[in-house]
This record gives sequence, structure tokens and C-alpha cells, in this order.
Amino acid sequence: MKKSELRNGMIVTTRNGSKYMVLKDSCFTVGEYNVDETSDILITLGATGYLNLDSYDEDLKFDGHYNDAQWDIVKVEVGKYCADYGAKIENRYQNTIELY
Repeated sequence: MKKSELRNGMIVTTRNGSKYMVLKDSCFTVGEYNVDETSDILITLGATGYLNLDSYDEDLKFDGHYNDAQWDIVKVEVGKYCADYGAKIENRYQNTIELY
């Protein structure tokens, strides 16, 4: 899978095991910091935080200022339902794409 193929609602897993939901063209708030323009982000599931998709190359390798492979995307999951996220995330996916 390529970065350009990611769609809203997909769940990605990074090499370090963290899970994120893809949110493209989104405005968001982190704490008291408001982002005024839209951005493609990965929002953390089960914790607070996000990653910017601009930090990834087309092959889903992390290319941010940390240049750390632990943030590479290694799995992409496509949910059966639009509300597939949260506590039962690991059991509710019809298609899983293992990348590495």
C-alpha cells in the first residue's frame, strides 16, 4: 500500500505497535493549539497525540525530523463499519494489509 492510497478511517500500526486512525483534510485541536489549515494526520488511538502524514514518504516510511524507523507504518487495516475504532479495534477488521 502507498501513502496516496490511505483513506479516512483506515487504521495504521507503526513499527513500535502504536495504532492511529487516518484523517485526511482535517482541522484539529491539540490541547490549546488550534490548527487553522487542513492537514492529513494520523490520530492516536488509546492515547493523546498525532503524527503528520507529511512526515511519511510514499512507501509509508517515516521521514520526519527524528528519522526513526519505529514510526514506519507496517500494517494498514480497513474497517467493516465507519465506527470501527477504540477498545475492540483488534477484532473488527475485514482487510488487513501487512507491509513489512
